[in-house]
Amino acid sequence: MFLLLGQAMTAHLNQIPSSNDGSSLETSPIVMASNTTDSDGDGVYDVNDDCPNGNTNWISSATTDHDSDGCQDSTEDNDDDNDGVLDAYDDCSAYTSDLGWTSSSATTDYDSDGCQDSSEDSDDDNDGVLDAYDDCSAYTSDLGWTSSSSNDYDSDGCRDWDGSDTYSGEDQDDDNDGVLDWDAVGIVDNCSAYTSDLGWTSSSSTDYDSDGCQDNNEDLDDDNDGVSDANDDCSAYTSDLGWTSNTQTDYDSDGCQDYLEDLDDDNDGVSDANDLCPTGNLGWTSTTATDNDGDGCKDSTEDIDDDNDGVSDATDNCQFDANPNQTNYDANYESVEEGDACDLDDDNDGVLDTNDDCPTGNLGWTSNTQNDYDSDGCQDNNEDDDDDNDGVLDAYDDCSAYTSDLGWTSSSATTDYDSDGCQDSSEDSDDDNDGVSDV
Repeated sequence: MFLLLGQAMTAHLNQIPSSNDGSSLETSPIVMASNTTDSDGDGVYDVNDDCPNGNTNWISSATTDHDSDGCQDSTEDNDDDNDGVLDAYDDCSAYTSDLGWTSSSATTDYDSDGCQDSSEDSDDDNDGVLDAYDDCSAYTSDLGWTSSSSNDYDSDGCRDWDGSDTYSGEDQDDDNDGVLDWDAVGIVDNCSAYTSDLGWTSSSSTDYDSDGCQDNNEDLDDDNDGVSDANDDCSAYTSDLGWTSNTQTDYDSDGCQDYLEDLDDDNDGVSDANDLCPTGNLGWTSTTATDNDGDGCKDSTEDIDDDNDGVSDATDNCQFDANPNQTNYDANYESVEEGDACDLDDDNDGVLDTNDDCPTGNLGWTSNTQNDYDSDGCQDNNEDDDDDNDGVLDAYDDCSAYTSDLGWTSSSATTDYDSDGCQDSSEDSDDDNDGVSDV
């Protein structure tokens, strides 16, 4: 049944619901009202009242009817701000929420929380990260999740991959270091897990190999060559990149690429340029005791010519002293053959060459006080012409017999006035040789 209300002169009729439950469409009887009718006396004309026959004994105001729709907020209006989001699900339904707009996930209210994105919602995707700090707050970000250390490691508001095959995640840099977690080929960031460093950005000075691991405290192999920094002789910021240490590329496993940066491939202390065994034995250092000729070949295992004289050690009469011609002055007079280069007594007379005035003198004799009075290595009877080594030839020496003084030199000014080979102070009784005894 319809009721006709108002003055005929208005000639303006409106159909409005007669129910007071806040619904926009009803199957209940329709009441026809004029623009100035207020059926429930709430101060809102029926033509503007969504509940024209609603609660009575109340007046619409900012505190009772926030959206001025004629429905009492406390009992009959389930959308107090009229944004299209029911109060039960509206995070902004209080008396300070925006009016005059409608929630739309596509344009005005991305997370459908009843808060207008442009003015009152500080977290448009409702992930718990404020838009000001959210790198994924646009209208394509994930919904239905809350940021935590387990799903948003760097707290940037972008959801990390959850490890499943069905969800790839929206954050491609979980630790926000500037290195992608993965690409089309595979994993890029070797430290993108939930224990990686935060608060830094990968650069050539902080992450030399760009692997997403901070060099100073989480990357144990700064140049990513497979050799830990603790054992890498080339882990500084000038070392080669893009290679892996193995026996073919890094013979001594020192982390220096043989081809370009390692000048001593076998790490024996001899540069490759001077090393006759550049990829020889490992685990030793060239010294005079281990590498007699300093050629980088270990004497005991890999060098067959320790003195590098061109003669094999097996036949060399001086294994550790170069003796290319194999000269051996006393070859027929020694029990163990030693070439002159290594023989300390070349004529085998018992006097070392360093003290022997006849180092390659007579053979087949041994120096003693009877045949070499002054022990100078020269045999008295046929090669020493100054047996007592006083500077006066035996032919002119009055004291050259085997009782003459030793260890002095004749000088007319101080020791042998008449130069007769007899020391004035002890053995010459006629210093001026005038035939008259000094005493």
